[in-house]
Amino acid sequence: MVISPGVLAGIMFVLFLTLVAFVIAVMLYRDLRFRQDVYANFSSFLDEFMVIMTKDGVLHDVLPKYMDDPLYEQLVQNQSFESILSISDLTRLNDYIRGLDAYPDIPFIFSFRGESGMLWYELRAVVQKNSNYLAYLIKNVTMDVESRNQRDLIQKNQDLLLQSTGDFLWSLDVEQRQFSLLTPISDDEGRVVPRSVGVQDIHTMLSQEDFEVFERVVNARVVDFRTTGRDNDENRTIKLRLHGQDGKKIWYALRCKVGYDENAKLMIKGTARRMDMAIETPVSDDEAQSALASLAFSFPDISIFCLDRDYKFVSCNLTFAVEHDVSDVKLIVGKRAKDVITTKYFTYLMGICSRAFEDGRPVSWRGSVHKSDQIIVLNVVPVKNEDVVNRLLCTYIYMSREDFEKHLNSNEEK
Repeated sequence: MVISPGVLAGIMFVLFLTLVAFVIAVMLYRDLRFRQDVYANFSSFLDEFMVIMTKDGVLHDVLPKYMDDPLYEQLVQNQSFESILSISDLTRLNDYIRGLDAYPDIPFIFSFRGESGMLWYELRAVVQKNSNYLAYLIKNVTMDVESRNQRDLIQKNQDLLLQSTGDFLWSLDVEQRQFSLLTPISDDEGRVVPRSVGVQDIHTMLSQEDFEVFERVVNARVVDFRTTGRDNDENRTIKLRLHGQDGKKIWYALRCKVGYDENAKLMIKGTARRMDMAIETPVSDDEAQSALASLAFSFPDISIFCLDRDYKFVSCNLTFAVEHDVSDVKLIVGKRAKDVITTKYFTYLMGICSRAFEDGRPVSWRGSVHKSDQIIVLNVVPVKNEDVVNRLLCTYIYMSREDFEKHLNSNEEK
């Protein structure tokens, strides 16, 4: 039998088409496998997969074909949600499916207990028209839920701390001069004051005198920030009186930071610390206390002096005066500390005094200055007037390093 050239050419053409189709199929298959492998590698990071089910709740298909997720594995194994979800969650899912037409953008949130603990998922469903199938896009949102719960717990603990200490957080929109309380104010009993969160009229919270102090400090900080491009932390604490619910004026120590928020608005955000609820150093003004102070100023070996907030001497004892080559204490009263105390010691003293003024707590320091053989033992005690530190009582004594070490050794032996 002789095959005509036309038939032979047709057979060759069919074989060529078959070969081309086979090559294309192999390439598509290899590409599909490559894409599937890549998706499988990243599926644990994406935490999303798609489930196709019949309207009767039976699994039809799932994409991707391989995924490391506890719910995914249970769905593939059980072929439905019935044996996986609790009765309440399964009922809510059925109600969610029936209400899809009314609320198509609202996701369905449910939990599933895996081997590692409770897991949370977000499900979004799409009903295919003229079809018996439902498409579910499921995402593992366990990390999001845990982060949200952690943030809520931190916020709750922060509110409890602020409520217990009488402190609060505040902010000021520099351009609009809008003052806001970020956390509520608490009264003397620790109860939250109603409507004490959000935008407030600062004029009703502060007296005119205190408002002028606040405005002056704020303006200076803003000018400095715009000039230098950074916030200056020096002298960042101001003390103001806020009106309480009963009209009583309560002293607060305000601290703040200047900067831009996420919307590029210049903001001042800070804290307010209620001073009468801090650790106090009570000083009474009765005659017995005054007599005791007079006796203390008579100590022969201890230098004692008192400074006001301008770092001027209010008083001192004769030991301090003689040490600075002054025979009469009256010649020191009224002078600034920097004019009496040498630069060698002034820097150390100012750092300690600033901390005592700011924190309202006693400060103790001991050490040597500039490799001196003498040890200085310094104590600074805040003196309050109407809950505000307005003076510091400072005492110090010199000891040789040898005497100091002997004193330490004798204490250790005891």
